[in-house]
Amino acid sequence: MLFLNAIRSLKKRSFTILLLGLIIILSGFIFVSVHYSINAIKAPSETYFEQYNQEHFNVIMSQILSEEEQDLTESVLSEKLRSLNEVYGQDIDLFNDIITQRTERFMVTYDATHVEARIAKDIYYNRFGAQHLMRILKNSETINQSFIYRGELPKDVHEIALVINYAEANDISIGDTLTLQGHDYKVSGFVFFPDYSLAVLGNEFIINNSTRTLGLLSDAGFERLQGDITVDLAGIFIRDVNRSRYFDAIQEDFILNIALTENTMRSGAIYEELRGGEAMGLLMSLIIASMAIFVVGLMISRILSEQRGAIGILKALGYRNHEIIVPYLMFIVLIALPGLAIGYGLGFLAAEPLKNIYIGIYLLPNSAIEHSLPIFIISIVAPLLTMLVLGYFVIYRLLKVHPIALMHPKVDAPKQWINSPKLKRNTPLLKRLKHAYILRNKPRFMVYITGVLTATILILMSLSMVNVFDRMIDGYQNSIDVNYMGYCDSLGGCPSETQTVDKVIELPHVLLNQTPVTAIGLDPNNHFHPLFEKDENITYRLNQQGIIITKTIALEHKISVGDMVEIGYGTDKTSLKVVGIQEEYGAPKFYVNREALSLVVTRNSTEYYNVVYANEALTGTYIQEVDVQDIVEQAKVLGQLGNVMSYVLIAVSMSLGVIVLMLITSMSLEQYFFDISLFKVIGYTESEIRSIFINTYRLYTVLVYLFAIPITQVSLGLITHYLATQFGMIFPLQLRVIDGIVGLVIALGIYYLAIPIANKKLNRLSLQQAIQIYQST
Repeated sequence: MLFLNAIRSLKKRSFTILLLGLIIILSGFIFVSVHYSINAIKAPSETYFEQYNQEHFNVIMSQILSEEEQDLTESVLSEKLRSLNEVYGQDIDLFNDIITQRTERFMVTYDATHVEARIAKDIYYNRFGAQHLMRILKNSETINQSFIYRGELPKDVHEIALVINYAEANDISIGDTLTLQGHDYKVSGFVFFPDYSLAVLGNEFIINNSTRTLGLLSDAGFERLQGDITVDLAGIFIRDVNRSRYFDAIQEDFILNIALTENTMRSGAIYEELRGGEAMGLLMSLIIASMAIFVVGLMISRILSEQRGAIGILKALGYRNHEIIVPYLMFIVLIALPGLAIGYGLGFLAAEPLKNIYIGIYLLPNSAIEHSLPIFIISIVAPLLTMLVLGYFVIYRLLKVHPIALMHPKVDAPKQWINSPKLKRNTPLLKRLKHAYILRNKPRFMVYITGVLTATILILMSLSMVNVFDRMIDGYQNSIDVNYMGYCDSLGGCPSETQTVDKVIELPHVLLNQTPVTAIGLDPNNHFHPLFEKDENITYRLNQQGIIITKTIALEHKISVGDMVEIGYGTDKTSLKVVGIQEEYGAPKFYVNREALSLVVTRNSTEYYNVVYANEALTGTYIQEVDVQDIVEQAKVLGQLGNVMSYVLIAVSMSLGVIVLMLITSMSLEQYFFDISLFKVIGYTESEIRSIFINTYRLYTVLVYLFAIPITQVSLGLITHYLATQFGMIFPLQLRVIDGIVGLVIALGIYYLAIPIANKKLNRLSLQQAIQIYQST
């Protein structure tokens, strides 16, 4: 009999149970899809990093030779060279000797480490009308060993191995031919590099695996390739030390910066992404699951309250507690298990496409998604047991009451504050009733607050991220007229141009307050690259003795105009005044007078430059020619992906808010069924009843939204600070006025989407039905 009663209770609350099932499904779906997709990447990646000896840190070295190294070049080559690139171009054996000396000096100074040179060349080339950038890495021996995912390592000068993400995006298979600098290369295999899980190349934060990638050549192929080299050191710790403090003091003049892998965007970002993805998935799932558990408890409590008399009679007839408890626990199983199973199944199916989004961005191996017992237990068994335990205690608490007491109806004492004299004098009855009814059941009210608050915070955060990449790029690009950049041969210098160009110095790895940045040398009277601070042209300030920093540096280091900063390059150190802040985000840079920077680089000349900026296509021959508009278009690809993910998160968050509000109003109307009937009997109009039992949620939804704004602002500030301090990247994450307006519209949309069904349910009870109900009681 009690089992049949449980089934009847299910049928009576079919709509409420459907909404509860959707919440349970959503909770399981988020947890399962996120964890399966991340585990399919995390497990093989951890094995890959360990087996192929991923670096623990990387050392940015000065490409300028020390006085001692310059003397060495003079003794061997009869001329004094200034840069590693010049030595490489004239005598590779001498170049290797200098690198060996630097690595040995480093390991003597930092005897808890082992380091190896990481040598690379960047080349630009066109493929099917698009500009591509490939960083060619020289094969490593012990650290950051190349992992051939499929195929073979390049063995001769005519073979190349590519990252599989790039190959698939450009429909390249093993055995196909790729043309670089007029040479044909046969693709011998697909490769991964442990120190590059993101293809972040150069100063721009652009992740586009279809146009920016990495490649591997044989040593002979690498030597044949034209282009400037970059040389850094990859290092590992060979004994336990305090890694975060070990490199506090840089003691060698060739060291510009040392960064731990976890703080390096191209490699360490994946650790934070996977940890953050798991944490966010778990947090979201827990919040939603907690709401579902509370709702189950509320529903069981309500059913038991309705059936107090029947339960009292059963106890009086001799039914034991467990005989009464078991049917109600079965009721919980019938509610929760289908939703948990469906959530698990949908999450498992969604894990593969979610994994593909990750591996479309990150350069990592992955495994097939397979069922996992721990995830199954956490997603199905754990929440089901929690609901059963909660239900058991709710039921057991009722069964402790004496049968005689159960047979008498339970009467809740009126809230004292609703009848307080002061409130009566200042507040109309309908207003007092509105708040009394919505606040009467505190657990139900907390579920409503939690659901709507979570939804609105996620909506606001998503709105702040819409077009964030466009805001980073468009504002800066719209302020300049640079369409082409030509990077000069360090040996041959820059070619002459028939058109107007700006002479520029780009000097990476300069230390600003001990943080590596890029110094840009500009002329105050340049033609194509003005600098702006809050719409004011401040290019003329390059005539002053100081620097103009970007917004990125200003936010990261909390620097204002007029502050003094320490600038270091190799052994050269000086203090300079900040004379302006350029409205520019992205990689950290500062601008300085080109002639002054030329003196730092050459020691005796103001005529040095290594890059030209132009408005029209360049006519000379350069090591690299960059089409700026093509880079902008590539950057927008990541922006479009980010926007899609933001819109999906808005839709999911809005759905969560609608479901929670529909569920809470449905449960509220069920609980106050007789109250509503009484209001109809004594003559309250439909609009007045709606105002008491439904419309109050509109006010509280707006209040919750207003409360969510400062929480979101703080959260965005923490995210911005974390990205800045850990990876040196600033994203303009901020709530604009338009975001606040759109967010309010969406929050009200949650209310107006959820309320029609409640209104329909409220109107279903006619006055005649209400009278009949009260006549029969």
